[in-house]
Amino acid sequence: MGMIALFLIVNLIAFIMLIWLKSDAVVEWGTLFGLSKFLKIKEFRNERLESAMRGSSLNYPDFLKEKYNYNFITKMLACPLCLCTWLSSIACIIISFILLKPLILLLIPTVTILSLITYGIINTLKILL
Repeated sequence: MGMIALFLIVNLIAFIMLIWLKSDAVVEWGTLFGLSKFLKIKEFRNERLESAMRGSSLNYPDFLKEKYNYNFITKMLACPLCLCTWLSSIACIIISFILLKPLILLLIPTVTILSLITYGIINTLKILL
């Protein structure tokens, strides 16, 4: 895998993590496409109002973690490290199948670490906020 492809994958994963963990895009798009009931958006908004009254903020991944902590998927979606590891693994597996090069799977740790670093830098700079 070339350096440009690695750069693009790392940035795509960091972008997905920023959208999921630091914005309300999932809630807004879910509402727009009629997925409010499936995504429990009304319940999320009520919880968010209650947390705002207590002086704290609540984002959608934290809501899932608090309300549905018994589920592996919700735990994975609320944890930046877990989410990044799974996204990196999936990306590397797909690329290895497309290019028919199984050695790309050895890049999973590299992609994960670089994605976390990119996410951390952007999150620290608060570019998206």
